[in-house]
Amino acid sequence: MPASSPVTPTFSPPPARGFTASSVSLATPPPPAPLRAPTPAPAYATPFQLRSASPRTGLRVDTIVAPYRHAGESALETVVFISGQVRLQQHFFLQARWGFDDNRVGTGERNRTGFVNPSLGVILAFPVGSLFRFAASTAIGFPLATGGDAGDADGLFLQRQGALARSAMDNNAFSPNDLGVPTGLSLAFVNRGLTAQVDGTIIASGRVKGAGSDGDGAKVNSTFGFFLGYYVIPEISLGAELRYQYYLLPPSIVDLDPSARDNLTAGAGGRVDIELSESARMRPGICLSMGLAGYVEQQSFRMVQFDVPISF
Repeated sequence: MPASSPVTPTFSPPPARGFTASSVSLATPPPPAPLRAPTPAPAYATPFQLRSASPRTGLRVDTIVAPYRHAGESALETVVFISGQVRLQQHFFLQARWGFDDNRVGTGERNRTGFVNPSLGVILAFPVGSLFRFAASTAIGFPLATGGDAGDADGLFLQRQGALARSAMDNNAFSPNDLGVPTGLSLAFVNRGLTAQVDGTIIASGRVKGAGSDGDGAKVNSTFGFFLGYYVIPEISLGAELRYQYYLLPPSIVDLDPSARDNLTAGAGGRVDIELSESARMRPGICLSMGLAGYVEQQSFRMVQFDVPISF
């Protein structure tokens, strides 16, 4: 048999594979790790009568009902402040305030209702580090209150008792013959639901009308306060406040009665934090106060404050 010829192996390359859209992975790449949410600012417990160290655009209705004793008779003073403030820049606010007061005394012979002085002012507020908040304000109080100019004795008495009902902390609002410029500072420590705040204000005022009813051409008053508040739960805060008023340049009545120079009051109460919308909150509160020294103590003032601030 003839020898068989050797078989030459043949190699053929594998068929080329084309790339199609279906051969490319369409899997969505994993999303990047989420950014860590910024740490929210510590909750600031709003004081009752001191300046807010954390103002916001909003409205406020602040009412005080204060029973007291006058000449052996029961009496009642009511003061309502309505105020609003608007943010003009990040740390700069414009504020306006006005209100009315009512005095009921004994048999009613000295009963009177009227308006307090309106005021217009500015507030500068900003954080200092992560734990402190600072605020400064100045305002002008316009002499439009009831009891001015004509020497209305019951009107002046109405305003005098209104100032005491407000713990003598807002005296410029109750000086119907004076143009006043209250200017003050506040510093608050805020951490883990705790707020500790100190407050000081100088109130310079000068008589611009009513020379026959007020013999004091100029007065310089001062007020100081300390507030301690704590959020027991995120929706409820409790607080206590100490308030002190002292005349640096006193009115002439101090020469006759030195106890008219200063007043000391203390109060305590609570607030509820209510979320109205994503940007609006309401913090209604109630505070019970009493006079410890000065006319507020001598006349047995007991103050009940109903405060409703709404921020936007």
